[in-house]
Amino acid sequence: MVKTHDWGYLAASSHYVLAKEIKFSLQEGDMEDALEGLDELIDSMSKIAIREMRSHLLIIMIHILKWKHQPQKRSWSWKISISNARDEIDEVQEETPSVTSKIIKSEWDKVFMKAIRQSADEMKLDDKEKRKYNPEILTWEEVFEREYSLEDEN
Repeated sequence: MVKTHDWGYLAASSHYVLAKEIKFSLQEGDMEDALEGLDELIDSMSKIAIREMRSHLLIIMIHILKWKHQPQKRSWSWKISISNARDEIDEVQEETPSVTSKIIKSEWDKVFMKAIRQSADEMKLDDKEKRKYNPEILTWEEVFEREYSLEDEN
């Protein structure tokens, strides 16, 4: 059969429309077209889950960097933000098993570089302070396992 859909375009514009078009292809008996649509839908949804995971990872990293750099300003809201973002990543992984630890690690450096920039802005560092601000990369333990307490020394 002749390719009838631009599945990539549909996936980028609307998952609902994409699903409706897949259903239409199935009703028309065009299994090949429907399978292409399903593959595109699965790929697109996985990308959304990875973006969501990156967003939560960024939140964790920003708050931990601020936690380490400004211990005098530690707050319950930072601690809660870290916990909530961890919970959200757990949910993403439950709902989308393809978002594995390996995927998280593959995004680590890119997200960390954003976290450095954004944490510097949130801490209102001036240009001179930003040039000196060069934190060590965060470890898996710091991001996902360590319990943060307002009584922490470092």
